[in-house]
Amino acid sequence: MAVWDDEGARLEFLNEKYVSLGIDWVVDPTFWSREGGAVGLDWLPIPAALQQRFERWWYWCQNRHMPGYDLPDRENPPFPDLEEFAAEGHAIAAAIKRELPDWRISYRDYLTGRDIDL
Repeated sequence: MAVWDDEGARLEFLNEKYVSLGIDWVVDPTFWSREGGAVGLDWLPIPAALQQRFERWWYWCQNRHMPGYDLPDRENPPFPDLEEFAAEGHAIAAAIKRELPDWRISYRDYLTGRDIDL
């Protein structure tokens, strides 16, 4: 289910050909539009396998690693694998860019703290 229910907003999103990937405190895995609106995974015209890969990456952070979300302990230290997490996020952004070569893909690199445009 898309975060927005408005078909006009969906068409506007598709016409912009811009999407941002990153982690935020929202209820469901989302992408972000140019205006900062949450966009459901089903709005981006990419294969289901790539949507699922993004969703797994999103949950990797949301459920296990964000400082303050879970108390760190031996089973759940705060981002012990940040390099791996950041590399997977970048790989997902690159895979989306390959699927949508005429789109602008913006990705938050959690290792450097920079936004990267592909």
